[in-house]
Amino acid sequence: MGPQQPQPQPIHGSKHQGPHAHLTRFLQLCVSIRLSSINDEHIKLLLFPFSLGESATDWLNLHLHHSLTTWEEVMDKFFNHFFPESRVKAIKEHIVNFKQAPTELLFDTWERYKALLRSFPSHGYNQFMKI
Repeated sequence: MGPQQPQPQPIHGSKHQGPHAHLTRFLQLCVSIRLSSINDEHIKLLLFPFSLGESATDWLNLHLHHSLTTWEEVMDKFFNHFFPESRVKAIKEHIVNFKQAPTELLFDTWERYKALLRSFPSHGYNQFMKI
């Protein structure tokens, strides 16, 4: 038996799970798989349902057989469903209004801020705005 592939934690669709982090881990896994007879997009389409939890799989199955034929379409629908505009707005507001807690160490505040930025990599803020 060969080495075991790392597996992303399934995403179930809760508001505390980050679709960006899930897709990053999933794409890292897909890059490690090379089959000469199957292109990269097809591998992603085949494996993606296995990276999802039960409710997220149910959501995907509703769309998969009807309209999703490319990896780009799957990603667009995935982000629109699990990271709706209301959540984007809330995280952007949280980034802009970020503050250090009264008893929090500066190091801990900085780490918490970086984690917030990582949770939404497409926040659109330039380096100057982030600092």
